[in-house]
Amino acid sequence: MSAYTMNEFSERTVARLKRNKIFKLLLPAFTSFLNINVNKEIEKDRQVILRARDLRTEGRYPGDDDTDYLLDKAREIDRKFLQDISTLASSIVIHYDEIEQYRKQRIKKMLVLVYEVMQAWEQTSGFRTAVTSLFTRDQFMSAMKGIFDLYINETRMLSQSVRIPRRLLFTRDALMSKVGSVMEDVALELTREITDRVYVRAGG
Repeated sequence: MSAYTMNEFSERTVARLKRNKIFKLLLPAFTSFLNINVNKEIEKDRQVILRARDLRTEGRYPGDDDTDYLLDKAREIDRKFLQDISTLASSIVIHYDEIEQYRKQRIKKMLVLVYEVMQAWEQTSGFRTAVTSLFTRDQFMSAMKGIFDLYINETRMLSQSVRIPRRLLFTRDALMSKVGSVMEDVALELTREITDRVYVRAGG
């Protein structure tokens, strides 16, 4: 995911959640959490791109060792994330055994996708041509939506580790149900927009 895509995803999600009465109770803390979380995900995605570039240089296809390497990098980024949110009212204890089932899948899917696009790009005139030479419109949309869905599931699991004031615990289930629903709507909307930009301009 590009930095623009992730930031747009975050901004649209927060903008829609502002309309919800329950969410307003936790808006300041959750907005800070979501913004920092998005920033760390952008850094993780950057690491995936760098790894794909290195693999292309080495002439080696992505393997399980590369996924494990990126998981270790993700943990390092998480540790920095926890330092950044230390001044917030909420605190987080990350249970990796719960979230990494989604994280590992997302890293693997992204790494292979980026690697294959880079490979095709070397033989074509641009990014859009590379993408459309690899995927049909429906295949690309499915791949993008799948990566978004894994990110949403990981964020849901991570949110369960957020410690909030006891007086607000009763709102947690309702809040996370709403957050998940909004994130899914925004993900589908962005997936369609990205697909249109790639395939309409490419004539696909």
